[in-house]
Amino acid sequence: MSRYTIRMEGTTTFNFGFDHALGYFYDKFDEVEEVTLEEKSSMFNKLTGFELSQVLESTFPADKLSRFAGCLSRMKLDLDF
Repeated sequence: MSRYTIRMEGTTTFNFGFDHALGYFYDKFDEVEEVTLEEKSSMFNKLTGFELSQVLESTFPADKLSRFAGCLSRMKLDLDF
């Protein structure tokens, strides 16, 4: 299993990764309100690795994603990371 977190604006975090049961997943979570704002996974929403990479690339600037370059490459090929 892999799980990564990127801080968004204010108190919101973006968590994403790959799990053997859920497949690819991501969620947006407000830490102050302790509520999930959005969540998707391969198991429940048929999220693919390519779709997850598109969400990441449309949500964050390239410089914030540079440390995840290896993960993004594997996602685009629908491989675990």
